[in-house]
Amino acid sequence: MNPMDFRSESLDDEAVAYSEKEIEIDVIDVLVPCRKYAISYKVAELGKVSLTSEFLLRLVYTVEGVSEADVAAYFGFNDAEVAFIVNEMDSLGFLDRRQGELWLSLAGRELFKYGSDEPEIYSIEARSEQYCFDLISFAPAEADRLSSFEAALPELKGTPEKIAVGSKNVIAAFKRYFDSVVRRTLLPASRQTLCTVDLVTPLKRYADATTMLVRAKADSPGIVEPDFSDRWSGFDLDDRADIVNSAAMLLKTGRVFPNLLDAKAFNQLAMLAPEIMADFTKAGDVRPDALLRETTRRKGQLRIDRPTTLIVGTLFTDGNARRLWQALEYSARRVPHSLLPEAFLWQVPIIPYWGTTRRLLKVSEAISQSAADDETQEPMFPIGVVAGSPPRHLGVAFDDVISSRGRTLGLGSLELLLVPGRIAAVLIHAAFGEGESYPVPLGILSFDPNVVERATGLMRDLALPAKTSKSSRSSQELEAIVDRLLSATPESDAPESDG
Repeated sequence: MNPMDFRSESLDDEAVAYSEKEIEIDVIDVLVPCRKYAISYKVAELGKVSLTSEFLLRLVYTVEGVSEADVAAYFGFNDAEVAFIVNEMDSLGFLDRRQGELWLSLAGRELFKYGSDEPEIYSIEARSEQYCFDLISFAPAEADRLSSFEAALPELKGTPEKIAVGSKNVIAAFKRYFDSVVRRTLLPASRQTLCTVDLVTPLKRYADATTMLVRAKADSPGIVEPDFSDRWSGFDLDDRADIVNSAAMLLKTGRVFPNLLDAKAFNQLAMLAPEIMADFTKAGDVRPDALLRETTRRKGQLRIDRPTTLIVGTLFTDGNARRLWQALEYSARRVPHSLLPEAFLWQVPIIPYWGTTRRLLKVSEAISQSAADDETQEPMFPIGVVAGSPPRHLGVAFDDVISSRGRTLGLGSLELLLVPGRIAAVLIHAAFGEGESYPVPLGILSFDPNVVERATGLMRDLALPAKTSKSSRSSQELEAIVDRLLSATPESDAPESDG
């Protein structure tokens, strides 16, 4: 079973026009600010009166103006017994007494307003419970404890004016969502009606992590839109339009400008996999637009006789995560377990929000476990190769973090995932179009030993194991591990090509 099979991928039909094709660019997990509230309210619940009282109301409903003496004769009651049940209905406001005669009051008539010959009476109950709402759209929310990784994810911003009057917004939200947050949660389902919301007291503030897919049209890949269909759909998504708008604003802060150094990164990609990149290289330079167009058109499937494929989108998207697992499986056929590496390295591009997804942990775990032949074999551990101080989420995701020369070498937009001797994934996160653009990841995934060997050489240039940002091992031990990983690659009898 593929542990990276997050959900089914919908491959575009060839008949769909290129401009209408949709690209999944990235997957980001975001924090939605929420708050727990103590809410005091009153509900009216349908109940039944005593059998005697019901028959009294039905009698008066049928024969209005009936005398109390006739009621006593009808039921066979004495004066005290008749007075008791008449006083009870009178105190509830359902009967009017007029000179010894009984009439239904307006409230009493409304008990029969549904055309039933049985009166329906509601009892009023005061309650005080705790409920959670997000602070952006003020829709119902869940309260789960965040992991250390989730706590480092980017948080969406709400409107300060709406948050300032949060209790007022919660009153309106509670009335709107009463049916879903209260009534439908009861077993058996209750016939309750909300009467009043008396008091709302704000309690603990927290955040809820949710997954956002980042999508774009093929003809404008740098203009992205958030997609929360993994979490909400239909009316639930419509109710959270403010969350979608806030997410769109977050994605705007992740835009980058076109950079002349991206051309150097693309040319480096061409040197790693010259055969598959030949059609997109002219006079020694890669044509990114042509590369993107062809990559979007292709299915991008790996085969044992086609060890390198073009990919667009991060390795956390549904399709690319599956392709990555395929590459690991194919490479395992030619690499003996005795030669499997003890760790893998991940060169992180210098772009906003890279790896801010729980899928980073899942992908890393899947790669780690892919090397285990049995329970006695230690899984690989991930080493992050990061320029500058690593963001907090990367310090949690990687066992060790070493420094990168990516910025110094002019390869800040290059991402390189290397499982030494097995696979390599190289992506250039570049702007497309004029002006600002969300960085579009574009590159290759390969288990071709020649491509992997060249990628290993590139990682030797990028990695600075002597400069450790975060490590569970000593600097000397980690430097020795990285040196072993990058000094040699396992022998294989795989085809001598990269395409």
